[in-house]
Amino acid sequence: MPRPRRPGAPEPKRRSRKGCWPCKSRKVKCGEEKPICLNCERQGESCDYSVRLNWGGRTKRALDSPGSHSSGYGGVIIGFADSSPTDAVSSFQVTSSGGNYSSPTIPGQVNHFEQTSHHQPDASVQSPRQAETPFVSTWDDVSPLRAPVSPTHFPKFPFHASFSPVADQGVGLRSLSAFSFHSNSVSQQVSFLRNSVDGPDSQPDSTDLQNQNVDKEHPSVSPGDYGFINASPYRASTSVARSSGPSSSSQDGRNPEVSRSIPNEPLPIPQQASSSIGTKDDSQLTEESSLAQSNWQAYLNSVTDNYGMDRGHPDSDMALNNDHAAIDIPNALDMENLHRQHDEYESCRATNKGKDGYTGYYSLPVPINIPRSLAPLPATLLESPINLMYFHHFLNHTSRMLVPHDCDFNPFMSVLPAMAIGDPHLLNLLLAYSASHRARYLGHAEPANRIAHWVSDVFPALRVALESSHEDITDGNLATAILLVSLKIISPGTFEVPITWQSHLKLARELFIARSEHLAYQGNRVGAFFARWLGYIDTMGALSSRHAGPPLMLYHSVLAACVGPNNHDEFQVDCFTGFTPRTGYFLIRLAQLVQKCDNQRFDEFGNFCQEWHPSADNVMEAQTVLGDIEDLGERAHALQNHHEGIEYQDMMAIEEAFRCAGLLHLHRRVFGLSIGSYPVQDSLSKLIGALGRMRLGASTEVCALFPLFTAGCESRDCAQQLQLLERFFVLEKSGMKQIQNARLLMQKCWEDKLPWIALASGQFFG
Repeated sequence: MPRPRRPGAPEPKRRSRKGCWPCKSRKVKCGEEKPICLNCERQGESCDYSVRLNWGGRTKRALDSPGSHSSGYGGVIIGFADSSPTDAVSSFQVTSSGGNYSSPTIPGQVNHFEQTSHHQPDASVQSPRQAETPFVSTWDDVSPLRAPVSPTHFPKFPFHASFSPVADQGVGLRSLSAFSFHSNSVSQQVSFLRNSVDGPDSQPDSTDLQNQNVDKEHPSVSPGDYGFINASPYRASTSVARSSGPSSSSQDGRNPEVSRSIPNEPLPIPQQASSSIGTKDDSQLTEESSLAQSNWQAYLNSVTDNYGMDRGHPDSDMALNNDHAAIDIPNALDMENLHRQHDEYESCRATNKGKDGYTGYYSLPVPINIPRSLAPLPATLLESPINLMYFHHFLNHTSRMLVPHDCDFNPFMSVLPAMAIGDPHLLNLLLAYSASHRARYLGHAEPANRIAHWVSDVFPALRVALESSHEDITDGNLATAILLVSLKIISPGTFEVPITWQSHLKLARELFIARSEHLAYQGNRVGAFFARWLGYIDTMGALSSRHAGPPLMLYHSVLAACVGPNNHDEFQVDCFTGFTPRTGYFLIRLAQLVQKCDNQRFDEFGNFCQEWHPSADNVMEAQTVLGDIEDLGERAHALQNHHEGIEYQDMMAIEEAFRCAGLLHLHRRVFGLSIGSYPVQDSLSKLIGALGRMRLGASTEVCALFPLFTAGCESRDCAQQLQLLERFFVLEKSGMKQIQNARLLMQKCWEDKLPWIALASGQFFG
């Protein structure tokens, strides 16, 4: 109750309800004169009678400190004392009737925060008038991040508005450790990768390239998932729903719920802040950054959507097969049954035997779980269950067999599928490759008509790309050409047109040369993937066939440019190829020499000349190549924190196997030495030893076709030949056609007692 007025007292001053905003900010009585009140006229300020709406209501002061500012218009700016250079970080919350939203922090580099640590806000930030401004202008004017950070530093990822990325929540500098953050859930599919693979215009400018230190290729060129070059490497504690199947009985059989929680303890400071912190050396920071990226990549792969089950049913081909019944959906909707089947699936895979008689991968029905990072899927997959099944088969099975070490950095699981989602021709080739491999793996007939339908439009598209200028050639064109070579190798009878894989390889070379200038920049994971992928096929192709032509030395330089000088270790075994970049360089030079010498050993009628001797120039060049790898065996190593225990031994064994196989080819095909000479026998003995240290059935063994074939053709010991032949029979069950072709040629070499190059007819040994 207000106190009663004394008799005779003057009329009390009433609170101004319709006064101008400057008078309100100064807390003085406004005379409400229009258009300019007397107070503003005396102060020389602009008088503002505008109506300002407050949607958020009043807010309470979040932190009692000199740097705190409370706005009555919904915005709360939390400041921090200058206790350390990294503490000058702002965070804010918006409270509205719609719910709580955490602000999107900068998914960029920590050097932005280092710059802001020396930024002193001007006096206008501290004025009460500034605190009375609306929320939007309050954040723009007060935030210390506004001046040094431009919009170009923000990667354009198409995050959904209802999704708060883990990387955004995990800014975890020391000052933020006292605050708790609410975990959010993903309510629908989110695309993480789409903008990163859109094509040739994604090359960053020089400023962005300088800030891409987080993209550590591990090993050599293998960072976190493709498309997150600028993503924050901070680790976050994640709790992911069961990835083997759906966690709710949604009608589409997908698993939409993922929970995330952010720890309150401080998170490691990335490498860019090491100069200001000074507590950790560069090697430790690099290791922590690589570990954080590995965790992030594993997290991305674990968040999946379930689309049903693949029971390994045969594909009866187009017009005969029920494509919409290719995926078993009712079983997938039965949650308890699915979880029970998942446990049985793991146990049966361990025993290598299933209920339906299948072994290995199909010992039990396979859950079709597709990473949500690839969403939204195109209509080609969603409208055809059999297409979706083949897409998942490539993701979950075929891609793992194409590399000697299957890890989260496998580009066949991340880079290639992400590109295929946005390129219909590349997607069709990927489906054809998967269909061919799945049929051979299960012992079924290939769906020839379906594969022919998928690839029917590929040749016209590549023809248009070849006829266009170099500027018009895209990454998708190059990926399509490379995958076309791979498909021809794994399934020689795919196309009605009798075009050899050597011809497809020459086409891919031309496109790579045309595209190389756009690929060779630091941090480009697509360029690194292409250089390794086509470089491997080209090198193995040149060593397999004299009609393939010499490989390009350009692959090595493009790979080095994409990785960068700080991340390119010439002597570290690569998870993609199974050998070091230095061994790869040796194999390229060897293949170029072999192309010269092999074509000299055949006359104009194609007859093999056994009495051939190399020219002096070839011998001198071969001596140079031999000298380049003298100490390679002592310096080669695998990344120990990435390959543990037996995996480390496998990677070192396959590296030595490739190197010794290359030496055997150098002595036999370039120097022209006999099978009984000491250099040949010494290299063969080391090769047999390396193959013996490689585990039977390991992923490295499937990718060791070139060393296995070389050892089999050069060995004259019956016991060794029998052991190698048994390994070939086991490897043929992997579904790779080139393994069977190599085994048949090896046996023919034993029977005819001739060098294999005299009997080869277009086989590929890689």
